[in-house]
Amino acid sequence: MEQNNSLEDNSSIDCEPVTSDTVDNISMIFKELHSVMDDNIVFYKQQNSTETTQRCVKLFSRVKDLARLLEPMLKSFSEFYHVFDFDVDTPGNGYRSLTKVVYFTFRSSNVYCEANRALPYCDLCFIGVAAGSLLSSGKYAMDPELCGEKFEEITKDINVQLLKGFWNITETEALAAIAKISSVPVHVNKEISFLPESFTLPLTSTTSQYLTVPVPLTYSGRAPIQMRLISHKLLEGQESQELNNLVKSSGTSAKAERKLKKDLAPKSKHLVVHFHGGGFVAHTSKSHEPYLKSWARDLGIPILSVDYSLSPETPFPRALEECFYAYCWALKNCSMLGWTGDYVCLAGDSAGGNLCLTVSLRAAACGIRIPDGIMAAYPATLLKATPLPSRLLATFDLLLPLSVLMKCLGAYTGKAKLEKPEMTCYFCPPLSSGLDPLNSNIIHPQLDNSLEEYYQSPLLAPDHVLKGLPPVHIVACSLDPLLDDSVMFAKRLRAIGQPVTLSIVEGLPHGFIGLAKFSKEVKDSAKICLDRMREVLHLQQPAHIVNLNFYVTHHPQTSFIASSETA
Repeated sequence: MEQNNSLEDNSSIDCEPVTSDTVDNISMIFKELHSVMDDNIVFYKQQNSTETTQRCVKLFSRVKDLARLLEPMLKSFSEFYHVFDFDVDTPGNGYRSLTKVVYFTFRSSNVYCEANRALPYCDLCFIGVAAGSLLSSGKYAMDPELCGEKFEEITKDINVQLLKGFWNITETEALAAIAKISSVPVHVNKEISFLPESFTLPLTSTTSQYLTVPVPLTYSGRAPIQMRLISHKLLEGQESQELNNLVKSSGTSAKAERKLKKDLAPKSKHLVVHFHGGGFVAHTSKSHEPYLKSWARDLGIPILSVDYSLSPETPFPRALEECFYAYCWALKNCSMLGWTGDYVCLAGDSAGGNLCLTVSLRAAACGIRIPDGIMAAYPATLLKATPLPSRLLATFDLLLPLSVLMKCLGAYTGKAKLEKPEMTCYFCPPLSSGLDPLNSNIIHPQLDNSLEEYYQSPLLAPDHVLKGLPPVHIVACSLDPLLDDSVMFAKRLRAIGQPVTLSIVEGLPHGFIGLAKFSKEVKDSAKICLDRMREVLHLQQPAHIVNLNFYVTHHPQTSFIASSETA
C-alpha cells in the first residue's frame, strides 16, 4: 500500500487570502437584509390580522434568525477559503461557491422584497415543482413552504427509472427532430454495432509482446458494442465496406454517400474518443449529438462516441469494460474510422469524465498505448458519500439534487448505501477559524490496494498509478456539486508532477456543455473544452481566440502543450 506522502500541505499552496472588501460586502448585505425583513415585519403587523399576514410575519422572522446564523459562518469562510483553491490564478472551491450562492440569494431577496413587499424570493426549484401540475400550481406558487416540502419529497423518493426517463427526454422523437434541425450538419453520422471479439494490441514497452483485449462479459455477458462515428467530412476509410458492415444506421442516404465519395478527404491525424455523461444511468451518444457535431466541425476531425451499458441494470465495471474495449478497438481499427492513428484524445463530461480517467488508468496498467491527453468536463472523481463543501450545492440544484446524485453514484457502484471513505481531513477550515462545518475532504485519502475502489474513484488511486495518466485538462464550473472533485483531483496530479490544467467557469451549473445553444455565455464557455482538446491533439488554434474573462485557468510550466491563450 502506497501513501501519498508527496502531496503538499494546504498551507503551502500559492493562494492569496480574501480581501477585506469581501467581508465588508457580506456585512453590508446582511445589514440590508435585516433592515428589509424588519420593514416587512412592521408592514404586515400593521395589516388586518389574517392567516396570511401572520404567516408572513413568522416567515420574515425566520429569515432574520437564519441570517444571524449564516453571517458569522460566511465571514469565517471568507477568511480561509482561498486555502483550498488550486492556485492564486484559479479561485474556486465549494466554500467559495456556497458563499456566493448565499450572498446573491440574500441580495436578490432584498431587491425582491423592497420592490414587491411580498413573500420572499422563491427559488427556481419551487417554480419547477409548481409547474408540474396546472391544477395545483396555484397553491404551490402562493405557499413557498409547501413548494419546498413537495420538491424535497419528489427528489428524495425519486426512482432511478423515472430519472432515466426524465434525463432521456431529449431522445424522444419530437425533441430529437428539433435537435437535428438546429444542430450543425455533418456528412458522417453512423451508428456502429457489432458483437465483440477478443484481439491483440502491442505493448508499449516492446512490440514483440501483445495484450489480448478481453470481451466485456460482466453482468450481461457478451453483447453488442454500440458506438457513433461523427465526422464533418467523409474521410478515407469511412466509406469502406468493412465499416459499413458494422453500421446499424446512418444519417446519410446511400445516394448522398455516393456523391460524398467524389470529394473524399484524406485521413485525419487526430481522433477524439468520447464518453457521454448522464450519471452512469442515462443518456446515449444521441443525447450529446448536437455538441459533438459542433466539435467535429470546429476541430475538423472525426469523433467516436461510445454508448456504454447503463446502471443500475449493469453496474460497475461493465461501463468501464466496454469503454476500454471501444478505445482499444479504435486503436486497432483506426483506418476505417478515417484516422491515421497519430493522435488520440479522450473526452467526456461528468460520468464520461470519470470513464476517460479510468480507461486511461487501465490502459497504463495493461501496458498499451495511453491517449495523448484527456479533456474531462466536471468529472466525478470520488464516488463516495463524502460531504464535500461543493456537494452542499446539490441541496438546491435542479439539475443535480443531492438525492439524485447519491442515487446515480449508488447505482453505478452497485451499493444502495454509499460508504464514506476513511481519510485525513484536508477540506476543513483551519482550527483558528473556530469552525468545523464539514469533516470531509481528500487531498490525502487513506488508500488501499483495491483495484475496484480506484477504478471507480480515481481520486483514491495511489501516486504510482496516477503517474500513468497522460496530460489531463479539467474544465469545471463554480455552481457544480462536483466542483471539489475537480479541484482536488487537479491538486493530486500537480502534487505528483503530472501535467494538468484546471479551468473553472463562473456562474454555470453542472452539464453546461449541453446547454450551449441556449446562451452565448454558455457557448463561449464550452469553447474552453475545444481549446483543451486542440492542445492535446496539437491542432492549430483558430486565427482569432475569444478572450473569455468569465473563467479562470491554470497552465503549468510544462513543455508538452502550448497554452491556448498564447498559441
